[in-house]
This record gives sequence, structure tokens and C-alpha cells, in this order.
Amino acid sequence: MPSPAEPLPDEPTYPCNVCGRRFIRSSLDKHIPACKKLASLNRKPFDSGKQRAMGSDITYADVKKAQKEKAKMGGVFPRPQTNWRERHETFIDAVSSSKKVDYAIKTGAPLPPPPRTAVPSEIRTVEEVGLQRRRFLQNQSPDHIEDYPANMKLEHKLRREAVTM
Repeated sequence: MPSPAEPLPDEPTYPCNVCGRRFIRSSLDKHIPACKKLASLNRKPFDSGKQRAMGSDITYADVKKAQKEKAKMGGVFPRPQTNWRERHETFIDAVSSSKKVDYAIKTGAPLPPPPRTAVPSEIRTVEEVGLQRRRFLQNQSPDHIEDYPANMKLEHKLRREAVTM
């Protein structure tokens, strides 16, 4: 037998005038005053920026400025593409081949072929800069490319001074 709070299967339900949810008559009589009270409250939206700025050295103005910049940029910053799956598979292959080598050494069986290794270009994207083709990781290269001509002049100057001494 259903409890008093549960409606009978054939008991009709009635919609609330405020929220539109459906209740049995006894529950609707209790629900309507609470629903009206909740609907009359003027709730302001939660501002996470205030909470973030409250306990730190960041000012609320800085938080708002960052939020505006993010909204201006489209609100979503794309994550850099990673090749974690290839690195994970390479790692798993290395572990399993290590176990096979250990087993082969213990039993005296011939050693298995070496595992597939990742090509460095698969693991990292490297950019070559300048005549000497210095190599930098992708996220480091913009800083080095900007400073490269000045650094090269300084390097040549230091070499000349070392030769003349």
C-alpha cells in the first residue's frame, strides 16, 4: 500500500500556477505558498570574482578586468593539442617489452625485438631558428626568436673578445 505522500496510481495531479510542476491536491496546497515566496525573492547572481578576490592579494578590479578580456576574446581559450595517447602507448610498450626481456633472461630464451620508440617529432614540436638552426620547443620559440638577433650579436662580440685576448 502506498504511503500518504505517494499518490495513488489513478489520483489526478494539478499544475502549480507559479512553476508549472504537477502535484496531488494535498501536496499542491502545501507547495503553492512556498513556491510563491521563492518566486517573489529577488536573488542576485553569485559573483565568483568577489569570492576569488576576497582572500588574496588580487583586487576585485583585476578580476573584473580579466573577466572582460576573456569575454572579449570569445570566452573560450583552446587547449594546446597534446599527443598523450601516443606517449602513453609508447610507455606501455616499453614496460611490456621490459617484462619480456626479464623473462627471456631468466629462462635463457632469445631476447625479443626492441620496442617501438617514438620519433622525437612525435613527442615534441621543435622549431629551428637562425643560421645555426638552433632548436627550441614550440612554446619557447617565440621568446627566443624575438631575442635571437640581439643574442647573436652579443655572442659574436664575446667570441671576438675571447680571440683577441
